[in-house]
Amino acid sequence: MSLRLGRTSLKTTYQFASYGLFLVILLLGSIAMLKLDMSTDLSNQIIQRSINQMHHAMLLRISATEAAMPVNDYIIHANTGEKDEYRRLRGKVEREFAALAAMRGFEQGQLDMLADARIEWDKAMQVADDIIAMPRPVGNPLAAQRMEDFDLLIDNASQTLSRVYDAVYAENISSGEHIRLIETQTYIISGALFLAALGIVVFGMVWMPRSFFPPLREVAKGMRKLRQGELDHRVDRDVPIEFISLVDGYNDLADAIREMKKD
Repeated sequence: MSLRLGRTSLKTTYQFASYGLFLVILLLGSIAMLKLDMSTDLSNQIIQRSINQMHHAMLLRISATEAAMPVNDYIIHANTGEKDEYRRLRGKVEREFAALAAMRGFEQGQLDMLADARIEWDKAMQVADDIIAMPRPVGNPLAAQRMEDFDLLIDNASQTLSRVYDAVYAENISSGEHIRLIETQTYIISGALFLAALGIVVFGMVWMPRSFFPPLREVAKGMRKLRQGELDHRVDRDVPIEFISLVDGYNDLADAIREMKKD
């Protein structure tokens, strides 16, 4: 007896369904791993960048304050050695300004604040040069007035650098929220991955018995009918391929018994 074209196969059906669910799991797993990798990399980058930016901004602020001390001491003591110390500290601040400005990752607003701090610093250095150039600054009213201007400019630069620090810190907090969002998405995808895996198990537990038992029940029903003498009963061959041999065996047996009865 030949098989009908297009007949359903439990094995093929289950394989296709399993492959489909496996591909879904593989896709979800890949996305979850990608999200987790993105979250980890982004977190490391943000932390490292923020630490560097905040460290250099605070270091620059401290250095700018230190650079003001030799100028103040020169007005009080007129010690020419303070001039060399002033130039040394000034060069240090200049290098730190350049290093901070060269860092990547600053937003435009932060760069604008850094530029404002540099403008205040340059103005302060012009005033400091005037003070250092005075041969007798002690008790000089002009030197005292210029010193007030210098302190104000240094304070403005310091406060602006503090705002840069605060802005970087706020950006770090905002980026942390974005990272937490990515982590939440990763957890959701992982949950979907678990549900997909559970779906395979449920599919096998529910669908397979429903596919196996009906053909077996039909054959058992036919056997009962044979015992009852209903020799014309046949089991329909419209069953999965795996049960064709069983159904054909029953139908052949029924045919043989009927022929024997006729003889």
